[in-house]
Amino acid sequence: MNEYAAIIKEAFIQGGLEVLRVLRPKDDELSQREAFAEFGKAFVLDAVAKGKVTVIRKGNAGNSKKLYSRAELTMVKGQRNVLRSIIRLETAKGSLKSQGVGGSTPPSPTVPRKK
Repeated sequence: MNEYAAIIKEAFIQGGLEVLRVLRPKDDELSQREAFAEFGKAFVLDAVAKGKVTVIRKGNAGNSKKLYSRAELTMVKGQRNVLRSIIRLETAKGSLKSQGVGGSTPPSPTVPRKK
């Protein structure tokens, strides 16, 4: 799929999920188990640790149910995917290489040969 099309698709998905969250908030809620199944445990825990996703507890007990927003999780995942797409596009065009980004090693200095 074209990288630009993927970026636009992510924007439309996020917009639709924001509408869903406003109109039907209950449909936006995911339990921890559902969030792990849909987005992956490592991704969800990383997003929470970085403060990009909020966790809502249903109740005051330590073992009360944790709820996540599908729209928030999708937004974080979409941002990550868009950034990766932009990096791929810029690397393919060579603009990142010309700016010294990309991890390539500088050319070694030439050593004069003896005759």
